[in-house]
Amino acid sequence: MKIFLTLLCLFSLSFQTYAFVPGLLEQGRLMVGLIEEARTCSVKYEAEKLTLCTGLTLDKADIKFLNDLNLNSCKLFLKQMKYQVHEVTAKSDLSGIKKEILEDFFNSTKLALILHRERAILFKREAKRGDCLHEVIHFYQRKRPNLLSLSPLKRKEKERRLQYLLEQAVLEVEKIEKKGDISKAKKMAAQIGPFINLQREWQRLINWLDEKEIYQVFFDYPALFSLGERDQDIALSNLVRLKDSLPWGLRERVLRGAQIELNKKYANITTPKNLLKLKSEKGYSEAFNKGQISRDVFEAKVIARRKYLAYELVKEGRRKGKLELTFKGLARARAFQVPIEYESSVIDLEFPYTIKNELPQVVINGFNFVIDTGAQDSVAPWAFFKDIKESDLSLIKELRLQTVKGRPISAPVVQFKKKITLGGNALAGMTFAIADLGMPGIEGVLGMDFFHRFNNGLWQWNRDTLKLSSLSLNTPWEKAYFLVGNGLKEFDALEFYCSEKKVTKLRLDTGSQLLGDVQNNIPMDNFKACMAPKMISKLNKLSAGLVLFDREVAANLGFPFLKEHKAMGIDLKKGELYLTTKGAVGGK
Repeated sequence: MKIFLTLLCLFSLSFQTYAFVPGLLEQGRLMVGLIEEARTCSVKYEAEKLTLCTGLTLDKADIKFLNDLNLNSCKLFLKQMKYQVHEVTAKSDLSGIKKEILEDFFNSTKLALILHRERAILFKREAKRGDCLHEVIHFYQRKRPNLLSLSPLKRKEKERRLQYLLEQAVLEVEKIEKKGDISKAKKMAAQIGPFINLQREWQRLINWLDEKEIYQVFFDYPALFSLGERDQDIALSNLVRLKDSLPWGLRERVLRGAQIELNKKYANITTPKNLLKLKSEKGYSEAFNKGQISRDVFEAKVIARRKYLAYELVKEGRRKGKLELTFKGLARARAFQVPIEYESSVIDLEFPYTIKNELPQVVINGFNFVIDTGAQDSVAPWAFFKDIKESDLSLIKELRLQTVKGRPISAPVVQFKKKITLGGNALAGMTFAIADLGMPGIEGVLGMDFFHRFNNGLWQWNRDTLKLSSLSLNTPWEKAYFLVGNGLKEFDALEFYCSEKKVTKLRLDTGSQLLGDVQNNIPMDNFKACMAPKMISKLNKLSAGLVLFDREVAANLGFPFLKEHKAMGIDLKKGELYLTTKGAVGGK
């Protein structure tokens, strides 16, 4: 998503400036919107037909045709379509194709490449059937024109239109400069900057959109084309590479899938006894890119090397009695265990909380934790584990987190085998990512994973009594909302739409001290369906170009929003959120 956010931050500023070339501003707005449309679009399979983001459709007959192709018949089809088919080696010298293109292809990880201008398709010796099918779909993208705004034909039209308008803008700047008004010319030139950035992003769009939709087809619908594990693995790897261009639901599935596959690969590869027979990672990468070793050999060698170094860190940690080094090493080796479901996870748990610095907090084993429904995972500092033995914990996964200063860190996630104390309750099976987040006055975070694990996912937040307890159906709930899942059939955040039209998505984040932050481009009238005018007037609209929220969230509602209600109910099984301004009833 970084690509689009960077562009939006730059471009939204230009909306406030004077566009001195008629149509330039409007064209820019249109193309920025289309880039976001391309990012959020997803392949659909309905009524035995695949519909891709570029407007390409593959009906039942197309799917059968592709499914029936083998590698040889696939190449033959491309030749029949008047494309030259070449197998490229390090010494290839092909007429009509630049040497640089051949060298770049051979030294890349790609196994096949279609060149529309040269009407040629390049293959490496290791290319398989799935690689050829990939290029056939690229052929369809270009040779089956449609009128959708994101089709190759329409994208080219918009690119040419922007280029023409930019040329007109440059001419206007040059006119002012020739008149001697250098200051005005500089201001006008600065206004063109975001449009030039837009032009670059549009060029990138041409590459990632066409690729991501084919990889999604292979990732989500491999059975339609009889694709094997290798093809699915390649699709998954490339979707991870393109993760910033994926809609968040697909991105979550891709990243989860990538972690599962990586765990399997690590588990299946033996840790070497030493590094004497292993090259550096760079050496293996170069050999793989040049086609000297296969993808499987490349991955096996690199993983073996990483596992050896990881277990050396584990040995050092155990030798020095440093739990931090031990678990960092185990996490790098991906020596994960399956979390245990304890009986205590379904008890009627109740505990009090306090409000400090406008945030709800609870004490766990003597440490202050903020209760944060905006956090997917609970986090505890390394000091929390000072007197804990390695045998008291199970490593279950690793997370990427950010500190308060925005620094990314890797954090091992552990599950306690013994009970720990929370609000007077002794609980077994609690899990925490271990990281020092640097939050003033707060040592840890109690996140959504806690609410899933205990009370069977049914919770009630009572404002009058300052207690969290099991959900009561007797409470006079005034409003009910359906929670939005994360693409994995899970509810890892309190996200919901303000109305049935599903236009404005809200996130209830009790770890925020503000009533609510709203994206600058969201009309405030969108909140009328779920908030009183007085509350809407207190929301904080972010500055133009400032984009803070992911997962298409329009507004982040903090703990003060919850303080406007008597109680909140959460049903993480059904995926429902309840609110009331009337008195709450505790207990079921």
